[in-house]
Amino acid sequence: MIIHKSSKYHSLKIVVACDGTMEKGLKLLNEEEDVKDGIDERLADNDEMESSFASLVPKYQMMSILNYDASLCELHLAYYDFEHDATALNGIIDSCPLETIHLVSCKLSKTTLTAIGTNKTLRRINLECNNIGPDGAIALTEGFNTTTSTNSSCLVQVHLGMNHIGRVGAAALSSKMLLACPSIKVFDLRYNKIGNSGVACVAKALERTLLLKELFLDGNGISNMGALALARAVKVQEGLQRLSLDENVIGDVGVAALRDAIRFSVSLRSIGLYHNACSVSLVQEMEGLFCKEM
Repeated sequence: MIIHKSSKYHSLKIVVACDGTMEKGLKLLNEEEDVKDGIDERLADNDEMESSFASLVPKYQMMSILNYDASLCELHLAYYDFEHDATALNGIIDSCPLETIHLVSCKLSKTTLTAIGTNKTLRRINLECNNIGPDGAIALTEGFNTTTSTNSSCLVQVHLGMNHIGRVGAAALSSKMLLACPSIKVFDLRYNKIGNSGVACVAKALERTLLLKELFLDGNGISNMGALALARAVKVQEGLQRLSLDENVIGDVGVAALRDAIRFSVSLRSIGLYHNACSVSLVQEMEGLFCKEM
């Protein structure tokens, strides 16, 4: 586990590494005496420093570390299991003025996802590679139905790639989060197996959003039907600048529809279509349209 604290930005970054070298380092550190007191002392000594502080920390100290600073505005955690004991994590999400939360490859409980959804200060959410599934996606959106949630005026970036949310999760996130937060500029659902029915929900919400600039839907099994739904949304959407559809199964019919939609779009500058089922000539033709716009 690497802990990184910067007093200048009031941020805390903790990474539990899985490689053998780091595990050996953790074992040696666990064998030291008074490790906890030493780490707390070193953290306190760095309160006035602008430079970062880094140290190896054994897993059993996670609770005291998370309870260390109530003024954190950034929290970065990776490779840690919070599925069965999320008390400390939920506490910091509820009590700290967090603007950025970055939880990658952590086992997250539904209570944690609900806490994130109801947080009033978050601007950037990154929950990639957590396998939250459709139920987790729904839990994340529960807070957007409450009168106490003020995320609609704060949230700017949402990254939820590689979580297996499927069609149900995509529908919930699109209808509740994306529409409830008109401030969102980046919406990332890459590699979530949402399919055409899921992307249809995203497209429907896309038609009604104003500030969304970048939409990532790579690797979702989207074919011509899903591309047609997106093309209809692109025609009326006035803010989208980047649409990423790499590694799907979109054929010539879908790409042609997207190409035609570009002519109506006042904002779109890029559509990613690498590794799809379409002809190279159509993609090149589309790229030519963007070049003319520029």
